Amino acid sequence: MRFPSWIFLALTGCPDDPGGLGAGSDTSEPDSGSETDTSTADPCTCLAGLASGSLDSAAITALVDGLPACFAVDKKDLLAEQAACLPQVVGTDARNGLSIEVVYTCSDVCPDAGWLAVIYEGVAEADCATAGGVVLKDLGFGTYVGCAPPEAG
Repeated sequence: MRFPSWIFLALTGCPDDPGGLGAGSDTSEPDSGSETDTSTADPCTCLAGLASGSLDSAAITALVDGLPACFAVDKKDLLAEQAACLPQVVGTDARNGLSIEVVYTCSDVCPDAGWLAVIYEGVAEADCATAGGVVLKDLGFGTYVGCAPPEAG
């Protein structure tokens, strides 16, 4: 099973908020070489900037690649807090008409084992292959998390 490489990447800032600071936050320049501070940015507002009605393969890839700009994927305690607005439907796969959502999942040791997944909304494990998706399973217990578009699986 392949997991998106962004789980381990540093933050870069929201696509619609290049500084990653969010509305009403400190607008001073960060120190050169320092990570972007996402603790004051609204991750769900940022996520809405990645969403669109119909998502083709390139748009799904951009969504997956853009998540670390919206959520503190490398800071598990903060990620768990930021995920309060999830699950959130972000669009529809243009190939199969299925709704795509971003979800937060955690089992076993939380929040240390928490992660974000991009999956089809409501697709059962038995129907995943027919939908053209990839089955995602939890690393701790091996339970079904969801059916991911190929770009997110």
